Amino acid sequence: MQARVPGRWDSRVADEMDGTGLPWLYKMGIRSFFMRERKMNQKGITLVELIVVMVIIAIGATLLVPNIGAWVPTYRLKSVTRDIISTMRVAQMKAVSNNNWYRVTFDPGNKKFYLENSQDSGGNWAKEGEDQTLPDGVLLSTTFAGNIVTFYPNSTATNGNITIVNTKGSQKTIQLWGATGRIKHG
Repeated sequence: MQARVPGRWDSRVADEMDGTGLPWLYKMGIRSFFMRERKMNQKGITLVELIVVMVIIAIGATLLVPNIGAWVPTYRLKSVTRDIISTMRVAQMKAVSNNNWYRVTFDPGNKKFYLENSQDSGGNWAKEGEDQTLPDGVLLSTTFAGNIVTFYPNSTATNGNITIVNTKGSQKTIQLWGATGRIKHG
């Protein structure tokens, strides 16, 4: 096969003609030039496309916001239940590991609870950590004497229940079985 000489007319060039008198390759070169230019103009987004996307996001947000408002009281109820159980389990573990009495004191009027440890056998108690506050819309009541749960070094505790209620009327109950120190919620 011979190499093609530029500017020389032979049968191969004639085969590449498409009836316009221009070689097919030459014509494709012009076409591809215009196609590139068209592609460059298609990069990015138009203002109309941007506005349509923003409208779709706004509609989705307006449909979602009312559902979040209904979900918040349930979330707060579950969160407070976890916090109380966690504090009670910490008191239970510290009582056994430190061979000391620990208690969790609930203050329903001020909507808070806190952990305390016994300083001596005379009934002196010291707060350990900071007060934990109940969120808005959550109420608490207990069946423990003086709203105090005491954990002993032998892994036992005082018997009783804690009932937590939210603004929707949903409630969670935490049970403490004194003989075993088991903390159960439901």
